[in-house]
Amino acid sequence: YQRRVRDISYAWEIIDSYVVFMQKRIKEDPSSVLLLRATFLKLASILELPLIRINQAASPDFFSVSEYYSGQLVAYIRKVLEVVPKTMFETLKLIIDLQTNVIREMPTKVEKDSLREFAQLEDRFKLANATYSVSVFTEGILAMQTTFVGTIKIEPQKLLEDGIRKELVRYIAASMDKILVFPTGKIEDLENRLQKLAARLDGFRRSFQYIQDYVNIYGLKIWQEEFSRIIHFNVEQECNSFLKKKIYEWQSAYQSTAIPIPVFAPSDEKSVNFIGRLARELLTQTDPKKTVFLDQQSGWWDKSFAREIVGIRTFTLLFSAVEVFSVTGLDKLLSFMIVKELQAFTQQYRREVDASLKSYLNELKAALEPSTTLPTNASKLYYQALSKTSRLWPFFIEQLTKIGQMQLLRRQISNLLNFTCKLDSNLLYNTLNVFNQAILTDVKAHYLNPDIKPYPSEENELLPELTKYLETVGINDPFTKIYFTTTDQLIGFPLIMSLFVLSQSPSFAYSPHLALLQHRSRSGYDHTPYVVGITTVLKHFHPIQTQKFLSFLGQYIRANIHHSDKEKGFSSFPQEISNVLIFLEEFCKYSSLSRKTVEGYLPAYIFNHFPHQ
Repeated sequence: YQRRVRDISYAWEIIDSYVVFMQKRIKEDPSSVLLLRATFLKLASILELPLIRINQAASPDFFSVSEYYSGQLVAYIRKVLEVVPKTMFETLKLIIDLQTNVIREMPTKVEKDSLREFAQLEDRFKLANATYSVSVFTEGILAMQTTFVGTIKIEPQKLLEDGIRKELVRYIAASMDKILVFPTGKIEDLENRLQKLAARLDGFRRSFQYIQDYVNIYGLKIWQEEFSRIIHFNVEQECNSFLKKKIYEWQSAYQSTAIPIPVFAPSDEKSVNFIGRLARELLTQTDPKKTVFLDQQSGWWDKSFAREIVGIRTFTLLFSAVEVFSVTGLDKLLSFMIVKELQAFTQQYRREVDASLKSYLNELKAALEPSTTLPTNASKLYYQALSKTSRLWPFFIEQLTKIGQMQLLRRQISNLLNFTCKLDSNLLYNTLNVFNQAILTDVKAHYLNPDIKPYPSEENELLPELTKYLETVGINDPFTKIYFTTTDQLIGFPLIMSLFVLSQSPSFAYSPHLALLQHRSRSGYDHTPYVVGITTVLKHFHPIQTQKFLSFLGQYIRANIHHSDKEKGFSSFPQEISNVLIFLEEFCKYSSLSRKTVEGYLPAYIFNHFPHQ
């Protein structure tokens, strides 16, 4: 009987029932944590019974079994000691409230008469008392000595830090999941929730940094590591809906058994977590049917131009609320969404065009080529072509404007990251920028002399890793990014795209006040995402496709001007022709093409001197 009491192996099933009593004792008397070392050493004897026969048999499973039971005991110890960080965070809530809502920040200069007012002696005494109680709770663990439980070494400082990390992760994840819910769909609700989240997380971060010296931890380092882990995990889980091979929660590199990231039930049908809700709310607020994008002001305005819906103010507020990790996470999620829309567009194109328009497109192409000449009976030819292909345009305009909208959001995020990095970490920005230029110079040298200047091998991780850094600091151009590759060319793609532009041209009218094209209908699509969507799709095919697209548009403009001059004498540009020319200006702007490229298919004097009507 005495031996069974000594080895305590009988207690494996009942030790969990003592957790509540042990935690209650620690909560009442934090110094009693020191007594737990003897308890943990006693618990280590539980390993003797399951290992004795394995050891006698000299089984190779000895180490794995020992490691398993040691891990179970360490998990139990963590469970007992988690009362310390939990109690610490309860006190931290009082510190947050005092620092955020009660104690005023000291100005640089204070008048002598108002010194007592700024002193706030009673409130600062409450703050000092709360800080002392936090330090007392952690003092016991920090005083414990290093202990071996089976094959695992337990360090008290590490146990305390892991417990603090666990509570921190739970608090941050719960705050973001609870606040980032948008039931009304109004921009005011979005901004109010971002302000609320920014205030809560900022107050918590400042208080966490304030107590770091009293609990002997690196507060800001822990905050950034755990915040980053939470965001990367949620972005990864949100992106699963776009992947064939999904990364489940238990497979994630960002999930941890000791410091788990909580998973909350989805609050809507489309999104898995708060990152998805935030991205889709931005897409809702910048809907091309309800807003107009003004490039000069980098913002989306309502159709009446009475107020700005989403702009620099919104993205600055977004950055202050969810920090750089979430902003880059949004950028990654938008990239996945763009890939999905591009794949849906190409699949729909093949279904619609390959089935019924293949032979007609060959006939039309034969009638138009070479594009350097003017087709005979051009008006009738274009009218028939637009009539034959009219059923394609509804899904074209919807998919392409959606892609353009996401691209514009990505560019806004890139500009925000770029500007913020220049302000907050100019050295990092300049280092990456110079490094990027050096790599580009080496790549260009390779193509000039590939035998002497080799290209980095596929095993070399330099370029992928550098790309991650460049995208994080905003040294990238989303409009030139290739999202997916395809070896199968789309039948008649440049011709169909040129007909699509011609079909939409009459729907827009030029606004001299805003210097852009607006849809004639208030429920119509915005012109800028429409142009950006077309440039993005064309970027995913060989450059010859873009050249053919421009050549067909140039041929249409020349043919119409020739027809107008022949029939009634050319006096001014028709509205449709002006709209196509304005489209070409915007196309050059967003696709980074020079005007010289367009002038290869259109006389320069037409492109340079046409009136913006």
